[in-house]
Amino acid sequence: MGYVWIIFVTYMFGVLMAPCYLIFGCENQKVVGLEGDFGLPYNSSASCECPSDATPLVSCGEDGLQYLSPCYAGCSVEDGKLFRNCSQLLAPHTGGMVTPGVCDAGCDQNFLIYVVLHGAQNLIENLSNIPRSLLILRYILEFIFFKFLFRFSNVMY
Repeated sequence: MGYVWIIFVTYMFGVLMAPCYLIFGCENQKVVGLEGDFGLPYNSSASCECPSDATPLVSCGEDGLQYLSPCYAGCSVEDGKLFRNCSQLLAPHTGGMVTPGVCDAGCDQNFLIYVVLHGAQNLIENLSNIPRSLLILRYILEFIFFKFLFRFSNVMY
């Protein structure tokens, strides 16, 4: 009976820790030029027509917003990995520069909490592996033993 309690308690701790993943999550960042739930409105009349078949290069503007491509930010000058003279940045007075890649979401601390929480949950749930194996082994051996006795008891009579 002790094996069953160890298995039950460790699984319950694992299940009770699972909702913590919802608390320490990060919000999805909006992308200018993307349609749907994760998109922000885009003023297409004030800039050039961005080709819809072009490969998107998600870029981070100086305004802290992500753009589907430098074209959606209205950038006119490419300087290596920087895009300058971006006229469509949603926050004015930022200098008009965009860099490739996603913007920092500020979730570094939440990621560390997630890693520690996930490791602790796996450790607690795996503490039940040995008792579960011993419980299975015990019942299999008892079943084989009784089956063996039953077979010989029928032969003797």
